[in-house]
Amino acid sequence: MKNVYLTNKLLLGIRKYLCADLRVQLLDDTKSSNFKSVEIMATTVFDKVDKNFLSQFPNLKIISQFGIGLDNINLDYAAENKIKVTNTPDVVTNATAEMAIALLLAVTRKILLADQYVRKGRWSNGGALVGNNVFGKKVGIVGLGRVGSRIAEILTAFGCEINYFGQKPKHISYKYYDNVSVMAAYVDILIVSCAAVQETFHLIDQKVLKNLGSTGLFVNVSRGSVVDEKALIVALKSSKILGAGLDVFENEPNINSEFFKLRNVVLQPHQGTATQETRDAMYQNVANDLNKFI
Repeated sequence: MKNVYLTNKLLLGIRKYLCADLRVQLLDDTKSSNFKSVEIMATTVFDKVDKNFLSQFPNLKIISQFGIGLDNINLDYAAENKIKVTNTPDVVTNATAEMAIALLLAVTRKILLADQYVRKGRWSNGGALVGNNVFGKKVGIVGLGRVGSRIAEILTAFGCEINYFGQKPKHISYKYYDNVSVMAAYVDILIVSCAAVQETFHLIDQKVLKNLGSTGLFVNVSRGSVVDEKALIVALKSSKILGAGLDVFENEPNINSEFFKLRNVVLQPHQGTATQETRDAMYQNVANDLNKFI
């Protein structure tokens, strides 16, 4: 029997899908003197799997990532050391797209503010809080991959005009932009769903946010590194954009406390995939990759 070493307690759900020849072992419960025996590992997007971390495991053969993004893993080191890396791209699409729409509606319709308005007994002293429509708006999607495409499908049903930015145009009817700043100046809503790679680091910067404008809305379900958070906070504080919905941050979970002071932003703890159905499918996906490996 072999151990599957887990970097995070979140991964314990894979147990019921592992074959009889595999059992789980939390890495935190493993003495460093035993790290040489580690061949099979499961990780999450919340773990820092860099060169320093990986160098502790000279016999590591496979990493199965519980999530779609791989920006937390040093893929160059893994390739150099013949460590196979897998992830769970397909099963997270719907839930992540749902989160993007949920954040968008929460911001536009002031869902969280209105909830507090009711709970604190202020409704009897005034009318409803007035928000904004999503229907019929011009939407710009940064990254039209699996998640971005599903977001586009949903917002098409809202009567939205879909525009997108990416590395190259696709054979679809949506309007393509090769410059995100230009697209931001045209759209009402900017949604980020691209991969976190070197080319997208701080892609959403001061210029993009300025072009989005004082009536513009911003949503991020990608990674925090894609956005210059200092520029975003300034834009939100000074009403250079109308509002934002964020599921991801640059230094999560220890995010910039300036966000807590803002009433025009909705914050979530990186839980785009956090539905029972999706997480169960992710557990099964990770376990299947490891079962096949042995």
